[in-house]
Amino acid sequence: ELRPHRDGSVLSFNIALNAMNEFEGGGTWFASLGEDGEGASLKIDRGEIVSHSSSLLHGGYGITKGTRYIMVCFVILEGYDSWSMRFYNQVRNL
Repeated sequence: ELRPHRDGSVLSFNIALNAMNEFEGGGTWFASLGEDGEGASLKIDRGEIVSHSSSLLHGGYGITKGTRYIMVCFVILEGYDSWSMRFYNQVRNL
């Protein structure tokens, strides 16, 4: 399980490395998805990618059976202030 958070990069993406039938549970939850205000999760199968702005609030559901393999990647641009740096710069002198 990965608690809700925002990444400190510009862009984040996950690549599924094994098939969904090799594990139970999992999925990437996004606060901004869904119609009930509770968010919703996305599940991806081997070879599929989920990509999102790193500033989106998201998390991961725990695996209940088997093993899930993913590659998590981040895009970082030199000179670009991520949401976390912009927030810090706004509140540091309060």
